[in-house]
Amino acid sequence: MYKNSILSMRLSLTICALFLCHSLAVNAQQVDPTKPFTQRGVNTAQTAIFNKLTLQSIIKQNLEKNAIISNKRLKVGDKIGEYTLEKINTNSVILKSADKQIELSLFSDVMAKSK
Repeated sequence: MYKNSILSMRLSLTICALFLCHSLAVNAQQVDPTKPFTQRGVNTAQTAIFNKLTLQSIIKQNLEKNAIISNKRLKVGDKIGEYTLEKINTNSVILKSADKQIELSLFSDVMAKSK
């Protein structure tokens, strides 16, 4: 009888260990649903060169302003692709390259013409 209880306890511990290993493996495979989609092996600056630059957010903390452009946090003077961030406004940013200047707006994709 003593031998059966030891075998039963070993079996219980083995089953618990298997469940624990399985749950750890499942958690390791889960993906953060809030993480932005990016291409593997390509950094955000390279992705921005190939895709349209998108102004996603403007952050103002005390006297410092930052802009999130194509998933990259920038401050005035930082570079993204061929462009340098020149100015951060309330709802837009100005980017400058050697030959052109562009303005990205937070709400440009959201606006619709009224009839």
